[in-house]
Amino acid sequence: MLTESSVFKSRTKAISTFTRDAMDNILKDRGVDLIGGGLDKSPMAYKNIDQVWLLKGTWYRS
Repeated sequence: MLTESSVFKSRTKAISTFTRDAMDNILKDRGVDLIGGGLDKSPMAYKNIDQVWLLKGTWYRS
């Protein structure tokens, strides 16, 4: 379950969770050429944006 605290969890955890090979394979499968960036910028390190906005809407209004 997505919680407010998990939305704001640091992406630095991705460095210890994912491997460079896994990230490279995902990017290759999607036709992405990576120019720069580390595991903390990996697609796997990010939350599902739709879930984030659903949660965010319950406690924040712009």
